[in-house]
Amino acid sequence: MTDWTASVPLAVPSRDANKFFTCSSSWQARMLALKSVVKLFAFGFIFALAATAQTVQSDQPVSLLYLNPQGGMTADAAVAFALENNGETQALRKEVDAARALVKQAGLRANPKLTATGAKQIGAADNNQMAEAMLPLELGGRRAARVAVAQRVRNSRVCA
Repeated sequence: MTDWTASVPLAVPSRDANKFFTCSSSWQARMLALKSVVKLFAFGFIFALAATAQTVQSDQPVSLLYLNPQGGMTADAAVAFALENNGETQALRKEVDAARALVKQAGLRANPKLTATGAKQIGAADNNQMAEAMLPLELGGRRAARVAVAQRVRNSRVCA
């Protein structure tokens, strides 16, 4: 075995606050790491055991712990509340809203585009400036076809 001294503190403070213990062998470093892991595992096990050991001590039936007979809600109100707060139905509503927005977007015209570029050669009189303008023309019923596809997607999402 070779002796070594760790230059990185092993998080084991000595009695002197400015120094850390150093291990004189790799065996001691391994034992120190193993002890730390065992302590961490024991703490986690005890914490999990304490969290699962909590029980409700009550003379009431379990159903009355979650049901309020005086100020409760009707079955119809409970069903409406469940449907309103269901994550899957909320996601489907968002998809339908997105499909409706796609139909609106499909009906709009494409934006025109303007590009300007320039270059100047240093030490010479050669200058280049260029401006480009583009106005997309949708011919042959492209917009109507795009809207029809978006409406089909919307209808498939509404029906789902």
